[in-house]
Amino acid sequence: MQRILLMMAGQNWAECERAVAEARAMARQPELLSAGLVLREEPSRRSVQLMMPLRPLRFMLGRENAWQALPSLWQGEALTLLCTPETCFARGWDRKLQTMLKACDRSREGHVVFSGYLPRPEDPVQAVAPVALQGFDRAGRMVFHRGVPLADAASPERAPFLHRDFCFGPTAFFLEMAGEHEDERILAAFAKNWEIWVPNAAPLSVERDWPLMPLEMPGGVRTQARFGGVFGIDFEARTVSPRAYTGISDTTLTPEMRVPLRRKLQEAIRQTDAGRWRLDPVFVTACLTWPRREVEEAAEIGALQRLLNLRHARTLCFTDTGRQRQVRRVCPEADTFTRRCALPTRLPLTPERLQNYFALSKFFTLLNAREKQLAASHFVWVDPGILTWPVYGGAALDWQNICGSRIVMGEWGGQADTSCIAVPQEMVMPVCREVYSICEAQAAERGTFPSEEQVAQQLLIQHPDWFELLPMPRRGDLITLLMLTPKEVW
Repeated sequence: MQRILLMMAGQNWAECERAVAEARAMARQPELLSAGLVLREEPSRRSVQLMMPLRPLRFMLGRENAWQALPSLWQGEALTLLCTPETCFARGWDRKLQTMLKACDRSREGHVVFSGYLPRPEDPVQAVAPVALQGFDRAGRMVFHRGVPLADAASPERAPFLHRDFCFGPTAFFLEMAGEHEDERILAAFAKNWEIWVPNAAPLSVERDWPLMPLEMPGGVRTQARFGGVFGIDFEARTVSPRAYTGISDTTLTPEMRVPLRRKLQEAIRQTDAGRWRLDPVFVTACLTWPRREVEEAAEIGALQRLLNLRHARTLCFTDTGRQRQVRRVCPEADTFTRRCALPTRLPLTPERLQNYFALSKFFTLLNAREKQLAASHFVWVDPGILTWPVYGGAALDWQNICGSRIVMGEWGGQADTSCIAVPQEMVMPVCREVYSICEAQAAERGTFPSEEQVAQQLLIQHPDWFELLPMPRRGDLITLLMLTPKEVW
């Protein structure tokens, strides 16, 4: 074990106190931990007294961020953890981070650091996610998002980008980056042969975080080209590969998994209990063609593969001729999406209307699925890209959480979330009749389709007794009710 410098910046000591105290209390070897703080406000006499038991602790006043202030607060620590006051620490976090870093650093001459998005309380899995490239904005700046989290991953994954609020590694890296502007840190690390990796376990988490702002890609054309060649990004054409979009280098866009034996046992026990509910639902989804980027389609196929890997669930997948070859690589038994799967209409299907038309056809796709699976108790529509995290194939599913006597949807942002809808088999036909009536009425009156949100709102007004809305922290999270929560995992 080596000495670690815990670096963070905050408004005042009160904002940082919990994180510093918890880091020390949960460390395997707290005697090897020191803290360096950048405070905007000078500590009161009382605050200085509260700092004393947490020594060695050094602070400075100023507007610098933790990266810039590190050289002034460093006193020889071999490793540095840079994080925010919102960070939470699991027991033995210091040992776990060092063990993972050492295993990852073999043959790389000490030039490896960990970074990424730390998990939040509302996330479906407690795993670190790579900083992935969503695309470019109109000004040509890079726009970031959470990549595929490394849930139950067998090993850490290399990633292209640093996260400004979490980084762990040799202090030499932080000293080299201290003088770099945030926009330039990414390419500077690459140019100086530092590799950024995402840890495959999460001994740290955050109570909340803030989105990363778009950044210019710094550096010369040659360095940009080398960086883009390694991670699948064309800065001149502004194109992003599926690897950069998900942050996963494997062609499946899912990290190789190694599920602990205790987790497998837990899922087996849950599957035995699930048999008591006498439910026989079917997942239904459709991968269809409309104008989208190739990286989004590839990420959708990766999510579909995860859904199909669930051994204790049946999935019916529909696809059209435009995506048939792509979909049948992962789902050879995919059915063809025909007009029988869609909303009956006499309106011409222009390209502008197509995506909304497909969205309005979800219940009719369930109706077509019911003709193929007559014995099913429920039909659960899921958008094909809904599983954005790796899922253990042997996971037991708690169907009773969403499969009851009413149509169940999530509620997010004050609206019904139609990305996952659980419908009892006897209600599939009635809800299709109502959707058809609503759409036909507007088509006759205005010559256009209503939006999916308008239809859902009208259904809830006309038939409140048909539906049950479950508040969810994010869109698409209803499916998480079928699986173990992070707190339930042994």
